[in-house]
Amino acid sequence: MSTVGSMVRRAAAARLTWAEIEALTDDQLEARLYPAAHPAAAPARPMPDWAAVHAERRRPGVTMELLHLEYLQREPGGYRYSWFCHEYMLWAKRRGATMRQVHRAGEKVFVDYGPPWKR
Repeated sequence: MSTVGSMVRRAAAARLTWAEIEALTDDQLEARLYPAAHPAAAPARPMPDWAAVHAERRRPGVTMELLHLEYLQREPGGYRYSWFCHEYMLWAKRRGATMRQVHRAGEKVFVDYGPPWKR
């Protein structure tokens, strides 16, 4: 099958005439010929609440798989497991890890006895 033949079949499936094709911009033509791959044609899926997912992960026995299944129960058209895990890891990375420590003056002393090349 040739590329030209493939494009002719796609145009016929999209019910496009040559006059319509000439009037379309490249982006419009691409959206009509490749509707599944075009981002504007893809329906928006509900995003998980990453802060809630993060809070739930702290509880004992809670796994990413369990959280994903709960997400799919709430949003049946939601994202699949691999995307769910990947996007959560990206969210967690952007969030950054912090550990707040409160120090009262004179209560603790921190001394670094390691050699300078290991600091």
